[in-house]
Amino acid sequence: MPPTPGALHSLITSIPAKTLHAYLLDNISAAPPDTLVALSSLFATLSPPPVLHCIRCHEDYTDVENGDRSCHVPHDNDSAEVEWVGHKHGDSEYETYGKMVEGEGDLGPSDDWCYEGTHTVSQVKPIVPTTLPV
Repeated sequence: MPPTPGALHSLITSIPAKTLHAYLLDNISAAPPDTLVALSSLFATLSPPPVLHCIRCHEDYTDVENGDRSCHVPHDNDSAEVEWVGHKHGDSEYETYGKMVEGEGDLGPSDDWCYEGTHTVSQVKPIVPTTLPV
């Protein structure tokens, strides 16, 4: 039975992207010439996505790699404002980037991230006028 576009689509969507990528790279050198011609034709219009730069963590990334936990920004212990909330050694809160986090006494905030989320390309926000010109 000859391969159909539907069967090939189903196979490709069932394989994780990294597995498919590794499989292609591992097997391309042994592919017969007609397969190389077919793959070259198929991939002729494919181009890599643009590389973006995150203004939070300063990592480079592509949009397809940008997930809910891609960007990590550590706490800035040097500029954190400490508020002692109890009498015990470990009762403190630190304000970093406008966010209150529990602290480890005078050791600084806990080991979690100050920010964990998606990468951000720009911090420019649209300016909405409060009054319309007459």
